[in-house]
Amino acid sequence: MKYSYKDGNFRKGDILSIVVDRKVNVYLMDDINFSKYKNNNSFEYYGGTANNSPYNITVPRMGHWYIVIDLGGGTGILNYSIRVYK
Repeated sequence: MKYSYKDGNFRKGDILSIVVDRKVNVYLMDDINFSKYKNNNSFEYYGGTANNSPYNITVPRMGHWYIVIDLGGGTGILNYSIRVYK
């Protein structure tokens, strides 16, 4: 696995708390940017490198979002959980 994702509808101000078992990149993207990401094109996102866990991201606006857990080019099994705080 190079990446894993969950998607859902979130409201502005929701806090996504991602717990991971190793250093990963965490991206919060809309539909258009997730499509670009999957096609290896340039994409825009909220988030970054999760050096510590939990890693929190605040949802910038209401809508359908993808939370991508990316192994930064590596592969392997990743254990993670995502909680939403409203």
